[in-house]
Amino acid sequence: MLAGLAIENLCKGHIASHLQPAEKAILDEGKLPPRLDQQHRIIRLLSETGISLSADENELLTRMQDSIQWLGRYPAPKFSKYLVNEMNAACDIEQIGDLLSRLQAQIAPDP
Repeated sequence: MLAGLAIENLCKGHIASHLQPAEKAILDEGKLPPRLDQQHRIIRLLSETGISLSADENELLTRMQDSIQWLGRYPAPKFSKYLVNEMNAACDIEQIGDLLSRLQAQIAPDP
């Protein structure tokens, strides 16, 4: 869950630094532009960074996105369909690290 939130925040920070004038006006009104909604859609957010994802990364991100929805609030998912999407830290940790490294390289500011 925390890795998913880290990815979400990196993406939202990148998007926030590239807002269009109309989106900045929405932000100035104290509202969030649609691209910065609070829906935890990390796959959509990642697509806005231009990073390409493998099928395995999409599957991992789907599980991460699902766990973000409930893990911070409940000890178990509200719906049984999310039980199959549990994170498997032993198998996923390396893939998460690789993805975070690529994301950081993708969105890092030019020197």
